[in-house]
Amino acid sequence: MTLLTFMWLFSQVQAPVIPNGPAIFAEDHQGQMYLLVDTKPRTVLVENGPKMAKLSATNVGDLALIRAGRETLALNSSVFPGQMTRDQHVNGWRLARDPQNPKTCRIEVRPAGTDTWQTPLDPEAAPPDEHQTIVADEVGYVWISKPKSVLCLDPRKPKNAWTWTSLQPVTALGLSPNGRALAGLANGELYELGRGPKGSGIFQPYTVRQLPAKPIRAIHADGEGSVWVVVEKAVYRAAPPADAWQRAWRSLARMPVGNLDIFSGQLDGKLYVLGGMGNYGYPAKYTCFNDLFSPPGDITLWAAICGAHQDEMWIMGGNTDQKLSFIWSPKNNAWRSGSALPTPLGWTSAQDVDGRLIITPGGTSTKQLDEFIFTDTVYELRPVRQHSTL
Repeated sequence: MTLLTFMWLFSQVQAPVIPNGPAIFAEDHQGQMYLLVDTKPRTVLVENGPKMAKLSATNVGDLALIRAGRETLALNSSVFPGQMTRDQHVNGWRLARDPQNPKTCRIEVRPAGTDTWQTPLDPEAAPPDEHQTIVADEVGYVWISKPKSVLCLDPRKPKNAWTWTSLQPVTALGLSPNGRALAGLANGELYELGRGPKGSGIFQPYTVRQLPAKPIRAIHADGEGSVWVVVEKAVYRAAPPADAWQRAWRSLARMPVGNLDIFSGQLDGKLYVLGGMGNYGYPAKYTCFNDLFSPPGDITLWAAICGAHQDEMWIMGGNTDQKLSFIWSPKNNAWRSGSALPTPLGWTSAQDVDGRLIITPGGTSTKQLDEFIFTDTVYELRPVRQHSTL
C-alpha cells in the first residue's frame, strides 16, 4: 500500500570527509547533533552551526549520553548505536554477532523486567542473517534492515512479522520526522515504512532533490524536523517543510513506557505523573501501571483525576467506578486517604483556582448500569481545615 509522497530538498553540510564504516546520527539532551562512525578509534563529528567538526578522542570520553533512535548510550560505549534499541513496551532488542560468521547477526530480545536475552518468538526472525541496523518506532514496532529488505516485528503479536522487499539494496535504517521507520536505499531513495490494517505493509516514498543517487549510509530526523543523511563520504541535510509539527512543538524525554489514561499534576515546578495503562513486556500485554508511586492499599488507578492543592497532590476517582481519593505529600513522601468524591468519576481534571480545588465534569459507569455516563456537574472541595482520615 502506497500513500502520499513527501518532498525533501537536501543541501550538503560542510564537514570533514566521512571515513568508511557503519555510521549513525545521534543527539544529546540539548538537541546537539552528532555523527558516529564505527572506526578504531571511533570517529565522532559534532554539529557546529552550519557545519560539522570532528571531535578529538580526548573529548569523546567526556561527553554526556546521546540518543540514537530510542536508545540512549555513551559516545564511547563499546556497543555501537544502531545495534541495540528499546521498544515502547520496555523490551530491549539487539543484533548479536555470530562468532562463527562475523557477517551475520542474531536478533535477540530482552523482555521487560528480565535480564535474559532470548530469540524472538516469530520463526521468521530466528535464523541468523546479514542484519545491519535495528530501530523501534513510535507506534510499537521493531524494524531490522537486511541487504535487500526490512523486517518488521510486532511485540504485541510476536508471530505476525512482515517483510518489506526493495528492488534496491537497503543500506540504512532510521526514524522519520513522524517517528516511523525510514529506509535508505543504494540508489539514494528514501521510504517511510509502517503497518496498515490487519498487518498489511505501508510504504511512502520521499521525493528527494539534490541528493546523489548513491548508497545512503545513515539517516536521522532531528528534533527540529530536519532529515540528515550520509551519502558516500558527505553529509546532507533537508530543512523541515513549512507545515512541520516540529516548528510549533518539540519532543522531550520519553516516559519509561507507552501509556494512556495517564494522569499528572504540577507542584513546585515539577510535573508528577502516575497511573495509566499500556502494552508491557514480551509478548506485550495490556497492563495497568502503578509503579511510579502507589496510593495506599495497592489500588490500581487509571483514568483518575489529579490536581495539586495546598502543596499536596490529590488523586481522585478513576477506574470508571472509583470515588476514593488519596493525598500525597511530597514533603515527607507519604500518602493518606482524602474525602471521597460524591460519585464515581474519571476522565477529567482538577485545578487549584485561587486556593479552591475544582473538578470539571467527566465520565462514570456503575455495575448497576452497564453503560458509560457523561456528567455535567462541577465540584468544589469545601475549604475546611482537614480533608483526610489518618
